[in-house]
Amino acid sequence: MSERRPATQWSAPAIALLTLLWLGSLLVLVLLAFSIGMESWAGRHSAATTAEIERLAHQGSLIVLCGGILLFAGPLAIATTAFAGRRPWAAGVYGVLGVLAFVPGVLSASGAYREMNPPAPEPPGRYVCQEHSGEGGFSCPGG
Repeated sequence: MSERRPATQWSAPAIALLTLLWLGSLLVLVLLAFSIGMESWAGRHSAATTAEIERLAHQGSLIVLCGGILLFAGPLAIATTAFAGRRPWAAGVYGVLGVLAFVPGVLSASGAYREMNPPAPEPPGRYVCQEHSGEGGFSCPGG
């Protein structure tokens, strides 16, 4: 039977530090998103230019993109550190947390990415004029 090796000395402080960094980063992103939302709201009810509102929308999308990635990447990084430090319970808890946060994180990040990089508009199709029976006239798209 294999002998269980003890946990390393550095693993508990590293897990605690990474957890604090992860939660602190999420808190900072939430506060930034709130700040940008309030600034955008104020801009829509004042004389803000369209460029300023678009800039705020882009910043908001960037924060949502970073938050979506951080939502699942943080716990998975902590789980990897816990596994390397021979802390199976912590690795399991953070691993499950990372897997559970994966779907909402990827969905929000991909939505923000699509918002930041919209697809190119389709080129206009070929227009065909159509004759109306009985009227003797033609109806053409665009005039």
